[in-house]
This record gives sequence, structure tokens and C-alpha cells, in this order.
Amino acid sequence: MDDNYFEVEESAPLLPEDQQPGEARQADLEPEGPRPPAWRKRATQIGLALAALLAVAVIFRGVIPSANQAPDGQATSQSIPALPTVLIESNINFGTVSINGQRQRGKLPLLFEARNSAYRITIEAPPFSVMSCTIIFFDGAPENDGSCNFASGDLSSITTNGVTAIPDYSIELDFLADNLPQDQQDQINTLLAQSISQQQTTTVPAGSYIATSFNADSTITSQRVTTPVQATASLVASDNFGPQEPASCTGLICQGGIDPEQYASLTGNVWVISVPVALRWRFTTTAGQVLSDVSFPIASLQVTLLAYSPDTGWSISAQSAATPFTIPDQLNNLDCQTGGMVVQQQTQEPSIGYNIVDGQGIEGCEIDLLDTTGGANGNFVWRFGVLLAADSTAHTLLPHLPIAPQTEINAVQPRLLTA
Repeated sequence: MDDNYFEVEESAPLLPEDQQPGEARQADLEPEGPRPPAWRKRATQIGLALAALLAVAVIFRGVIPSANQAPDGQATSQSIPALPTVLIESNINFGTVSINGQRQRGKLPLLFEARNSAYRITIEAPPFSVMSCTIIFFDGAPENDGSCNFASGDLSSITTNGVTAIPDYSIELDFLADNLPQDQQDQINTLLAQSISQQQTTTVPAGSYIATSFNADSTITSQRVTTPVQATASLVASDNFGPQEPASCTGLICQGGIDPEQYASLTGNVWVISVPVALRWRFTTTAGQVLSDVSFPIASLQVTLLAYSPDTGWSISAQSAATPFTIPDQLNNLDCQTGGMVVQQQTQEPSIGYNIVDGQGIEGCEIDLLDTTGGANGNFVWRFGVLLAADSTAHTLLPHLPIAPQTEINAVQPRLLTA
């Protein structure tokens, strides 16, 4: 971890060679005097002195325990505790890191060893504004003043800047949209609104329900079609959070993060963000007449990468380190997630979970509402943007829901493979 050390123990200044300790001339250390006694006499004096010291040592050994021995006589080993290893991470992979004003040679993510000291950690990554936080380490533990977002325990081993270690603590400094100039925020929001979209088309059979509007109270107005219609499901970037509290978002730009181990595969200057996405259903007749066009509130935050160039600005990166918007199952998952969200909103029990029993992509899902013990508390069908009651418990809980026809229930249950 030499590349990441920034504290250097100061050593005592060296002396010139002719003044090194233990090498001074005898004439400089002892005044002239009588000649020393004969060698026999000096040897006798030295022997008597050593015998006296040995006797004192024996007496004190029986009174004072050895520094390397426990009171019960069992030997103990003493070791200097290791300094805690700290990981500095972010949701960008570029810029420079400074610790207490000293620029580090490593790049993000970065490891360092913390002594008993206060650390001011700063990341400079234009076009973002400078990001800093302060943390104090004492006896190997952090004392946070609230400016640093740190975690500890169960951290994975990481290799970065040629060093492999399991961090004791991680400090994360994530950049938000507010850290960018307003014109760049506008550019990114426009880019996301125009680029993030995924579509699938299917046919709604006669006798099925389709959504005609999503209401402010989370109820859905629907109609039952008498002839087949065309349906298009879309995954789109959205700023409609509905009754949910928005995350750390500015427009379509929400705070994102990524496993530090994945940064090694990233190229260029990238920023990991989350984009709020929502489901949209559009229904048309075979002649092309629009019957309804319904957008639902945000049901998911989708991780994506933005690439930055000082010359061209921001663009969407297709690097594989983060989930791109082109994964086919993403829209299928979003459809079922939206159905589960609607179940929770209509029952006004957002803390109670749901379980997607069976999912058939945009053809629909079977959803169980779960009680506080995890047991089923009503069975529902979500199909073409409409929530249907599939059993008596669900109908009693939400009596305004249409009763699911058996054909709709069959449509969302697993297909049986035939030889």
C-alpha cells in the first residue's frame, strides 16, 4: 500500500560521519588522569560487579513478573495492533483524491491505513464541484462528524492500485446532479428523456380488461374489450413518483452506486447514476385508433452509466459493468413490479410485501399480497395495466376491483410444456 501512504514518520536528523554516536574520540570523552589499574585488578572488579547484579536480578525475579509472562506463569505474546484499512469509494471513476491536503497517487477506489488522526478527504473531478468530508480515527475506530458516509463489517476483498486488502471501513463520497452546473443537468435530463425507452407489443384477446386511466388515489379505470386490440408496453424514464417519496433525484438523475470491484472494467470517465423508470401501456385498434394511453408512477430505479468528455459533454455508456436499459427482461420485471406497487398502494399497506407467484412477461402476473407474517393475504392478477381480484380474500379486501375471469387467471399461470 506504499502508493497510498501519505503520513511519513519523521526520523531524527543524521549527524556528520565524524560525529556519529559511539565514534567520538576517547580524548573528547574522558579527561586525562591516572592510568587504569592492572588488567588482573580490573577483571576482579568487573566480576564482583556482575555477581552483585545477578543476585539483585534473582531477588527481583521472584517479586516482579516478567513482561512476557502472565501472572499465572503462562507465557503471552505481545503484538502491535494493525492499523485499520479504509476504502475511499465514489460513484465516479475519475478525478484526484487528496487526504489532509496531500494529493494521492492512486485512483478511485483507493485504500489507506488510518492512524489516530483527523482526515479531510477531498475528491476533485471537474466538471463536478469539489466533494469533501472529515472523519476522525481514534484507537482504530472512526468518529464521524456526520459529513462522511461510512460503513464497516462484511466488506469484500478488493484489489486497487496494485494493493489487495479487505477494508475495515469504507468511506463513500457520491456525486449528485446538484454537483453539476445547471446547463449540464439540463443536458443530461434531456438525454435520458430521449434515450431511455424499451418496448414490447402484444395482442389483447377479446374479453380481457385494459387500463384506460390511472387515478390520483391509485385506482385504475378499465374497460373490457369485445374484440382483439393491439397493446404496446414501454419502459420510459419518468419523474412521476406518485405517492412515494422521491429518492435523491434531480429530474431524471438519481444517486447511483456500484460495487468497487467493478470499476476495474470501466474505461473512460464515467458516472454511475440511477434513472427512475415507469411503465406505460398504449392500446390501439387494428385500424390504429388509440383507445387509451396510460402511464403509471415510477416502480424502479435503473442503474446506468454516463460517460463524460470535456469536448463532447455527457453521453450514455453501454459498458457492461452496470445494467443497461437494453436487457429484455427489464421491461417484463417492471410490469410485474408495477402491479405489486399498485396492490400495496390500493390496500394502503406499503409496509406489507407482495410475492409474484407467476410472471408471464408483459402478458401479466399472478401476485399474492403478504401479511406481516409473510403469509398470503389475497391473490390478484395484474394484466394489461389492470388489477383484478383472483380470490374471495382479494375481493373482500378491495371490493372495487373487477373479478378476474378464469381465462385471465389461466393466462398468467405457467405454461405447460408439451412434447
